[in-house]
Parts: sequence; C-alpha cells; structure tokens
Amino acid sequence: MLEIKLCNTALRLDFSFFAVMALFFFFDEHGTGASALCACLCHELGHLIMMCAFGAPLRSITLYGAGIRISSELEHLTRGRKTAVLAAGCTVNLALSLASYLCGNMQFLAANAVLCVFNLLPLGELDGALLLRQA
Repeated sequence: MLEIKLCNTALRLDFSFFAVMALFFFFDEHGTGASALCACLCHELGHLIMMCAFGAPLRSITLYGAGIRISSELEHLTRGRKTAVLAAGCTVNLALSLASYLCGNMQFLAANAVLCVFNLLPLGELDGALLLRQA
C-alpha cells in the first residue's frame, strides 16, 4: 500500500484498487466505466464537502479494491450534522441523476441512480446502514 501524507490526512492507495480498476475498464465494452467512476468520485466529494463545512477533521482517504473509504472524526458533531454528512453522498448522486435526466444523459443518470440506491442499502458500512444507526 502506498501512503501519502497531505497535511494531517493520509491518502492510501492500495494495489487492489488499481487491479480492480484495470479489470473494470478492460471489460467495459459499453463505455460506462468513466460514468460510474465519476459518479463514485462525486458521491465521495459530497461527503468531503459536508465534513469540511462542519469542521470534521479528515483522518484518511483509502482507495482499495472495494471502493473508497473516508475516515473522519464525526464523534464531536451533532446527530443532525452526522446525518447530513452521511446523506451527502447519496444526495449528490440523486441531484446528478435529476440533472442527467434533464440533459438527456441516460448513462450518467443510470450510474448515479444505481450508486445512490446501492449506498442506501442497510448493509455493513454503506451509507444506509450508518444512517439507520443515527436514528
């Protein structure tokens, strides 16, 4: 694993991330890979923007085979702010789905809609499960 320290945040790049990305793009016959990757990055950017807005210190960003994991200190935030941080990624995907529909970009719409619904599942460390724990 390669680790780069930026200020007080560790950016970790695992070999498995690059292996999965290589396979993903190798087998991407329909060109949906770029839309899906962009939707994922926008999702995580939504979380990061809310963390910064609420002053939640960012510990690390890890890119690994199963996706992207952001580690932050949310303990000092109120329940409402934690909920806003956790919901931000799916909110961004939902907004991008709507914008994609209005622009007629069905490929980006599908990537964002699938990512939004998938992340709202109440499983493991997905946003849906973390949001349920806030209730």
